[in-house]
Amino acid sequence: MNSGVLNEPLPMYLFLVLDVTKAGKGWEEKMKKYEQQAAEGKIVLMGVTSSSQAAVEQFKAQRGINFEFLQMDGTAIKTAGRSNPCLLVLEKGTIKAKYHHNDIP
Repeated sequence: MNSGVLNEPLPMYLFLVLDVTKAGKGWEEKMKKYEQQAAEGKIVLMGVTSSSQAAVEQFKAQRGINFEFLQMDGTAIKTAGRSNPCLLVLEKGTIKAKYHHNDIP
């Protein structure tokens, strides 16, 4: 990731998915609401994964999500996320919240 993540003035929502083929379920509708907020310019929403681009595109189609995914080392995602998937909320680079996929508000 670049320094833009650390300097972003809007709340930054990072959806960490270590492995898209093993991602838990039940979060899809909640993430679609965040996707709408991002479209309205209220937040920045990005996915982060260690999975291949082809696997990510299939995952997005299956789950009905459309936001961009960045690639990152799986060990870093596992360390930060602790669940597959999870949602991190950052404000100017500071983690303000972390949610297991079952607990996404």
